Order: sequence, then structure tokens, then C-alpha cells
Amino acid sequence: MWGDTMIFGAIDGGKSGGIVFLAEDGKILEMYPTPVIKGSKVKDEYDIPAIDKILGSYAGKPIHVILEKFQTLPAALGGSSANFSRGFSFGMYQALLVSNGISYTVVPPRTWQKVMFLGVNAEDTKTASVMVAKRLWPQQDWRRTEKSKKDHDGFTDACLLAMWGIRTMGNNNLA
Repeated sequence: MWGDTMIFGAIDGGKSGGIVFLAEDGKILEMYPTPVIKGSKVKDEYDIPAIDKILGSYAGKPIHVILEKFQTLPAALGGSSANFSRGFSFGMYQALLVSNGISYTVVPPRTWQKVMFLGVNAEDTKTASVMVAKRLWPQQDWRRTEKSKKDHDGFTDACLLAMWGIRTMGNNNLA
């Protein structure tokens, strides 16, 4: 489908995140909301087989994935349970990428945001993410589903992560 064209993927971890794949020219190939199994009495859980299937569909292709680095939250912003969930997500994605033979780079949020939010008021990073993504891909529908009313920042963050990879790493700088 893509031949020898380099594919840049990106993962905005977390249960409300997203997984995207871009061609090296920046064209969006595919976007997936993070697969979760909805819980009724307990919190949603990652649908690990579904995530593995998505990533596995790119195994053996010329691909490099950008994974946002896990940052701990202070106790006042969610404490240990949020940190455990985010740490689990970060480790799970790394394991799935390795098990599918997909190369990846881990980047801290501030690193990619410094490049992608250049010239934009980024006090609210979620708003900045949606604004920049709409400028780069003006025809793209950023809603999680057709029924959604709001743009999904899991998609916009992931697309900007992948675009950061294209701009800063490019095909020539990958091993």
C-alpha cells in the first residue's frame, strides 16, 4: 500500500489518547482512538489485543513511531493512581512496539511542543494542539466519532507528535 515510503506513527498514550500514522509527506494515513474496553462498575481498561492488532498491521513496513514520554503528576493533580495508569500505558506501548519489531523514539511533551507550537500561545496545550493541527490539516475531521461534538486532542497530539518526527528526524536520520 505504501511501498518504500517511510511511515511515521505516533502514540498519545492514555485511555483517551490516539494512535496515528502519517506518510513522510505529512499525509494522514490512519487515526485510531485508543482502544479501550468500557467498564460498567470499574474503570475502562486498555484493549491490549486491539492495540497489538493496530501496531502489528505495520510490522515489517518502513515505520518509525514517536511515543510521548511519561511524566509523573504531582499528588495534587491525581497522585499515585494516575501515575500508575500512565506508567502502565507507557510500558505497554513500548512492549507492543518491540514485540512487533517497530522502531521508536521517546520524546518528552515539552520537546515536541516547543517545535510544533512555535508562534502559538501554548498556555493550554490541548487547545494549542487542536489549533495547530487544524492549521496543518484543515480538511481533517478531528472528532473521535461522527457523534462527537468536540475535537479529540488525542488525535491532534498524536498527529503533531508524528509531524515532529518528520520535521526533526526525517527519513534520512533514522537508523
